[in-house]
Amino acid sequence: MTETKPLDGIGVIRQEHRNLAKVLKFLEAEAQRYQTTGAAPDFGLLDSVFAYVDGFLNTQHHPKENLYLFAELRLRRPDIAGTLDLLERQHRDGALVLARARAAAKSLMDTDDRAAFRQAVARYCQFEFDHMRLEEDTVIPAAEESLTAADKAVMDRAFTDNHHDPLFGAGRSAEFERLFEFVRARCATGGVGNEEGEEP
Repeated sequence: MTETKPLDGIGVIRQEHRNLAKVLKFLEAEAQRYQTTGAAPDFGLLDSVFAYVDGFLNTQHHPKENLYLFAELRLRRPDIAGTLDLLERQHRDGALVLARARAAAKSLMDTDDRAAFRQAVARYCQFEFDHMRLEEDTVIPAAEESLTAADKAVMDRAFTDNHHDPLFGAGRSAEFERLFEFVRARCATGGVGNEEGEEP
């Protein structure tokens, strides 16, 4: 599950989607485990999940998509402007849905309402899975077909220069080391599915 350096901007986007999917599936599995087995919630681990998703997704991944992928596609593919508008709204709204899941985790400490936490996690994860699916099925194919070589060169530089995933990348942040080991172990045991034949 160690990250390899992508060759282009679209490769980065796809790789980041795969990495996020692993983390979200892990979060869903944890929420389910807490509810169905009565296991004690690991609040430190949950904090790491939310910190990674909020810090990486909302401050790096989404802003770059807005600035370098969506902006160029608006020029080349006005026919999908409505889809791009929706995705940009989802970039903004996702932070609120995430905040609700994070609040449910904090509430879990006081109320032990595991069903409410699982529901909040499920809502957030489904939101992000649906969002990524729309990008993968509509926006990325449109970019591959319609962006010029110059457009792609700008996007490639934006996504590959100084590209660093603090969880899956080389030189992983110490604060995410424990989360990485848990996600890797869950992948190895089949608790979180790998995609495209990736090794855990």
